[in-house]
Amino acid sequence: MLLGGEQDARRWLRMRGHPEFDRHSVLARVYGVSFDISAQRADEERLSLSERRYRALV
Repeated sequence: MLLGGEQDARRWLRMRGHPEFDRHSVLARVYGVSFDISAQRADEERLSLSERRYRALV
């Protein structure tokens, strides 16, 4: 999930959750956790760019 923030600062989140339904099978709540993976995504993008540059030279 990509979130937009202040001044176009964007954060990537990985979310895991478990829905809980009431006795009528209606969604009542969701328990979960979010992980900020923005740094990981930035590292992956830099690595990908570096690999493309390397391949262009070879």
